[in-house]
Amino acid sequence: MPTLKAISIGTFDAIHVGHQAIIAAARQAVGENGCVAFHSFDPPPITVLKPSHPFERLTSVEQRIALLKQYGVDEVNVLTPSKTLLEMSPESFVKEVVEQHSPDFIVEGANFMFGKGRSGTIETLATLGNQHGFEVISVEQVKRVLLDQSEIQVSSSIVRWLLSNGRVEDASSLLGRPFTLSGVVVQGDQRGRSIGFPTANISEIETMVPKNGVYAGETTINGKRFPVALNIGTSPTFDGISHRCEAHIIGFEGEIGHYGWELSVNITSWIRNELKFDSIDALTEAIQSDVRRAIEIESVV
Repeated sequence: MPTLKAISIGTFDAIHVGHQAIIAAARQAVGENGCVAFHSFDPPPITVLKPSHPFERLTSVEQRIALLKQYGVDEVNVLTPSKTLLEMSPESFVKEVVEQHSPDFIVEGANFMFGKGRSGTIETLATLGNQHGFEVISVEQVKRVLLDQSEIQVSSSIVRWLLSNGRVEDASSLLGRPFTLSGVVVQGDQRGRSIGFPTANISEIETMVPKNGVYAGETTINGKRFPVALNIGTSPTFDGISHRCEAHIIGFEGEIGHYGWELSVNITSWIRNELKFDSIDALTEAIQSDVRRAIEIESVV
């Protein structure tokens, strides 16, 4: 019996619980020995259709591929959108997909739209499936109740909104995991070290950065997990201007002054707004409180 194949096409920027539901439905359709293949646009089509439209990534390409495979996808194909591709009619687009990939199933969210002007819907896809010999599986949008008790339909845009408002706990609920901030450690102004709290200054971040503030998080270095107090902002106590992400890795005895290494922090909780303090002593006291809070939070996560 030939191996069954299920595919799904989209951006899948967040790999949130809705995307995970699509993966689960695809796996159920093809069975344990079948093939689940996801085709992820990068950059997102909106950046081609509306180049001036701001778009903040939730995952880098590398993170997205790793997460898709972690959640059960066998093959990930990165699609580079072009105006020619995006202006194809729904019929022409599906015909090309069938010719290239021969799917037994195409699995998409119920609000899936495709083809020129997003004129194709999940119903269009089902009709074309009857013509081309594949079955369409429509997955209903997943809902979540947020901490303020509002019920929302999970989407990447909602995740971005939550992060932009510092609501990382709610974002984690939609993602099914903490939001991860990754980059390269570079030299900062070393003020943290001067007051007893050395920080790793994270640069070259490819994804969006949450709202300015102090967060609790955790990181793993050489197989060992460490709590993190993460400060995002401009260091207003020192009249800072440049925006930065500084991670105080609690209990880490390595050399923070060593630069050029990659660091990923899973952000789990909001601690407080970024504040301007009247003195270095007041700032130091606040950081001590931040560190205690980060340890408390991470001890129960």
